[in-house]
Amino acid sequence: MKKIIFATSNKHKVQELQNIFTSIKVLISSLNDGIKYPVPIENGASFAENADIKALHYSNKTSSYILADDSGLCVDALQGKPGIYSARFAGDNVTDLDNNLKLLQMMEGASKRDAYFISAFSLALEGEIIARTIGKVKGVILKEISGRGGFGYDPLFFYPPLNCSFSEMTNSQKNSVSHRYHAAVKMVDFLNNHGIIH
Repeated sequence: MKKIIFATSNKHKVQELQNIFTSIKVLISSLNDGIKYPVPIENGASFAENADIKALHYSNKTSSYILADDSGLCVDALQGKPGIYSARFAGDNVTDLDNNLKLLQMMEGASKRDAYFISAFSLALEGEIIARTIGKVKGVILKEISGRGGFGYDPLFFYPPLNCSFSEMTNSQKNSVSHRYHAAVKMVDFLNNHGIIH
């Protein structure tokens, strides 16, 4: 079975990707499963650049395939914020709730609440990027937190086709429509088409 290391210590992201990849013979492990490496400085100007930075950083330290993801929420009324700063929107070392409350505060009184989640994947091997994919899903920012599942901005992200927030979805529902799902499906196609998995 082919092994791919998912370059994250976020257990929620790892679980999502393992669930999405469950139908193919690929072992997804994470940075929590092996040697601890220094974390790279993510100073890219886009999700794709930050994904590249992470993938290249870790692929120089192992002979395994490294899959890196950079993802976040972009809100139209906020000119794309929080964007690449989604995880630290309310500051450093903050909780998901802190970020959600700041978003609600900034969106107070806004009538247009369109937004989208985006996920950029970069696959690297021994210091070289060999594939990139992008996944995106559109939704609406709610006026209050709704649901207890998921993580990040899921409680505020309403998905019209299923008439609920990402936090109110089952894991299987979210993993069939999310931005990470769309990026992962494209990456699986690449892995299949290039004989990396069989």
